Amino acid sequence: MSSETSAARSSLWLMPPPAIGARLAALIQDLSARYGTPAFEPHITLLGGIGGGEKDIAARSAQLAAATPPLPLRLTTVDQRAEYFQCLFVHVAGTDALARASALARTLFDRTRDPEYMPHLSLMYGEFDPAAKAAIVAEIGARLDVEFVADRLALYATGDRLQDWRAIGNFTLGRRAGEG
Repeated sequence: MSSETSAARSSLWLMPPPAIGARLAALIQDLSARYGTPAFEPHITLLGGIGGGEKDIAARSAQLAAATPPLPLRLTTVDQRAEYFQCLFVHVAGTDALARASALARTLFDRTRDPEYMPHLSLMYGEFDPAAKAAIVAEIGARLDVEFVADRLALYATGDRLQDWRAIGNFTLGRRAGEG
């Protein structure tokens, strides 16, 4: 199957604006270099594990972006989990607007039975024991307290290997296709 017609798995990411994204990317890259973990683009996953053809997923993503206004977001507490992609992350404060965007994404992609949405921005992927992660949190700080408006939704092909992840599309929130 060609990548034009099918994607093994895709994800929808809310993207921080460039200046905030650069600051977060520097933190992610620093952690990656010091702890031998993969570096990745800072993002807040709105919906992951989307299956289907890229054209259909892109069309639904455009519909979602057009119906979603830019989202004010606030990064809060640094946390950890025993999950590779949530090894070390920062929580995103829940808002009604973010909950509506998540609910619409789940509806558009027929994922209404997914577990409850936990908005977060990952800082490090990997497998570390809780004590090692606690030491990293103590070093970087337990809170980020960063606020920004996400006005862009990125669609990524996200397979099992990070090096194979690639952008499929970018959509401006609150803007219909073809609008300037």
